[in-house]
Amino acid sequence: RVPGGCQSRVASTGTPAYTGCYGVAGTSVAAPARTIARTGGDFTSIQAALAAAQDGEVLTITDNSAPWIETLDFSMPSRGGVKGVVLQGDPSLDPRPTLLGNGIPKPFMFTIGPATTAQSRNMTFRNLVFDGTNTSGTNSTVFENFTTQTVMKLQNCEFVGGSGALWGVNVEDNHTIMENCEITKPYAPSGACAAFLKRKSRNVAMSSCTIASGDQAIRHYGGKILANNCRFVGAGTGPTILVEYVINA
Repeated sequence: RVPGGCQSRVASTGTPAYTGCYGVAGTSVAAPARTIARTGGDFTSIQAALAAAQDGEVLTITDNSAPWIETLDFSMPSRGGVKGVVLQGDPSLDPRPTLLGNGIPKPFMFTIGPATTAQSRNMTFRNLVFDGTNTSGTNSTVFENFTTQTVMKLQNCEFVGGSGALWGVNVEDNHTIMENCEITKPYAPSGACAAFLKRKSRNVAMSSCTIASGDQAIRHYGGKILANNCRFVGAGTGPTILVEYVINA
């Protein structure tokens, strides 16, 4: 522990995170910025990197040679959760690194931030593809950071919902910011949607996003949606955006 107290920050430009310490003159300790690659990186798996992550750390996937197939636990409960971690694909990669979960069809392909007292907070996901094509149940990707004063940031990410899923992305965060993201989901039984924003999602702010589904684009249940320069596409018989219940909070 560095004396005097520290604050972790992540620069908006995508540069590595750092920890600025106050109370001790001239003291500054940089948080690590490590890479993930099958060869030549600091870690050979995403889960190993998450397990070792520190507050404010930037983890960059530099390998897009094949999809990443592994069970991912973003809560890091063994250490009581961490704060301000960035998981990103190297911005120079095209296509972006793809995450496939463990590759086995199941109801939840990606569960990010389980609703426990030991969970990661204020995480940022950037330049990634979450492919939930193999989802066999309710959600392809679910965000569950229920704690107050928690912000989840999704930047330049693509979320692919499976045809067997009811919802492509289920957002239950306290506050979510989506920038330049795309959520798509093919048609599924009536009531399916690309994004399901549940009651615990107090506020969802979207900018330059596309949400498209073979049925409803968004099913909204609680909180506020703040959208700027976004495109919502629904091809079902119901409304493109179904608002069930709104909390003005």
